[in-house]
Amino acid sequence: MSLVGPRPHVPGMMAAGKPYDEFVEVYGLRHMVKPGITGLAQVRGWRGETNSVASARMRIVCDLTYIAHASIGFDVKLLLLTLMREAYSGSGI
Repeated sequence: MSLVGPRPHVPGMMAAGKPYDEFVEVYGLRHMVKPGITGLAQVRGWRGETNSVASARMRIVCDLTYIAHASIGFDVKLLLLTLMREAYSGSGI
């Protein structure tokens, strides 16, 4: 596990009652990198439960965007944004 990356999912992870890989064809691509404690989805507010297909898709879009733009600089930016978000408006979830 790393500090920044897609949040880890258990095999067969469900969202809105369906397995992720059933409604997001490219779901498996998020496993190309180590999972992280925080990531783009968390910074953009797509963390917590995924009660709808749309929220699950947005989380995967963020994960794949992170993978496409991964760099040390981007990781540092996401870490700083996470700290600021939690310090000023965090719920601790």
